[in-house]
Amino acid sequence: MNYHARAGLIYNARALYALNWMDIAPALKYIKSSFDIDLIALGALVTSFYLGIAIFQVVGGLLASYIGDKKTSLTGLLLMGIFAIISGLSTNFTELIISRFFSGLSGAFFFSSTLSLLLSVIPENKSAFHIGVYNGAFAAGGGIGIFGWAILDQYIGYKIPFIIAGIITLATFILVEISFRDVRKIKTDRAALKKGLKHVLTSKVIIFIALIGIGARISETIIGQFFVYYKSLYQKESH
Repeated sequence: MNYHARAGLIYNARALYALNWMDIAPALKYIKSSFDIDLIALGALVTSFYLGIAIFQVVGGLLASYIGDKKTSLTGLLLMGIFAIISGLSTNFTELIISRFFSGLSGAFFFSSTLSLLLSVIPENKSAFHIGVYNGAFAAGGGIGIFGWAILDQYIGYKIPFIIAGIITLATFILVEISFRDVRKIKTDRAALKKGLKHVLTSKVIIFIALIGIGARISETIIGQFFVYYKSLYQKESH
């Protein structure tokens, strides 16, 4: 298989990563009424995903240094599909919030290691272009998760769309697994990883930039996850 097809599969997986991240947004109003919970509980539900992805980003990097980027990425993609389906099958709020936490954990394993997997199959002189497309796929997947899944939620309920996203993710996992079977094991240098981690944790500039990034991510969370919910409230009040 040529590198264009393999890169396309990675873009698709990246878009699904974003879709599984953002498809909770249009479901919030249905979840609120289904489980009879308040806005604070909805905030906890959204936060659970971010806790999973934040806590396990470093763990994902360490895991990749032991088992390789390909295995780490595929593990994340597989778990992402499984927990998306579990989210759709959840019968109570506790099950849903736990499944969303593990969805975030899965995303942490997938993200950085998948970029390394992409770079292993594309020509070095075209890496900038493909990294741009890779990041653009996230925006596309997030948009589909918000707007496309809003339509699905409206007509078939919020649970089945979670399951649909999970099934598509698992199908993509199978395709990536088959297509990248002959790709050599990509393993991060553990010594370099530890040295880099020490540098990051002791650099005031990097920590400052990270704090700015956290502020931007909080804004993204509030707008991206809750604007559909508040829009529905506004429409209800205006009528």
